[in-house]
Amino acid sequence: MAELVDAHDSKSCAVRRAGSIPASGTKSPAIGVFLFLRIILDPVRMDTYKSAIYTHLKLTHSVKSDFIRMFATLFFLKFQTSHHHKRLIRTTMQIGKEKVVSIHYTLRNNSGTVLDSSEGQSPLLYIQGVGNLIPGMEEGLEGKVKGDKVEIKVSPEKGYGVRDDKMIQKVPRSSFGGQEVKKGMQFQAGTNHGQQVVTVTEIGLDSITVDGNHPLAGVELNFSVEVLEVRDATNEELAHGHVHGPGGHHH
Repeated sequence: MAELVDAHDSKSCAVRRAGSIPASGTKSPAIGVFLFLRIILDPVRMDTYKSAIYTHLKLTHSVKSDFIRMFATLFFLKFQTSHHHKRLIRTTMQIGKEKVVSIHYTLRNNSGTVLDSSEGQSPLLYIQGVGNLIPGMEEGLEGKVKGDKVEIKVSPEKGYGVRDDKMIQKVPRSSFGGQEVKKGMQFQAGTNHGQQVVTVTEIGLDSITVDGNHPLAGVELNFSVEVLEVRDATNEELAHGHVHGPGGHHH
């Protein structure tokens, strides 16, 4: 344990450590070296050792010690900044598997046209790594932290897939019953792979053309994303596969 001792009667001030530092008034350069080493090994008590070095340099005042004092000041500033930055990195939660993430985003195509955005709305909440988002977007957000703003380009292969012409079919009008059908309308259709959303692309006299491709299939996607919050998912959220609470799913 080191303590700062103010010895007015002996006209000096020094830091004493039993069996390690000589008594006050000693001008040994070993004291300065010792204190620098203590800072490196014990950064938590940096302020105590910093005061000790400045006191030591005051006792051994000279042009040389002025230079050392300036060097010591720069050293402390750099060390404190680095130490603080490392502490922030260790304590800031990163986006990773089974983390609940809150984001604002804007989606554009390569022409710059906005295709979708959360601007002016509630942020999007999702669980990383459970399939809530397209793979390319999850990969682009992996490792990011609260406050990060990132641009993510997603290929069709990691977005909504490449277009498949086999998923475009003509079906009889009678398949829709007597309901009114307009171009752009979407319906649930039964397929060999279960229920699938199809989009009406053409309307003929006797048949209607539907497209089973996602509307953004084959499109390269450009996301502008701001990370708002990152937290651990609860066991219930992981069991259900979606976020609960404000901005999430309500049962």
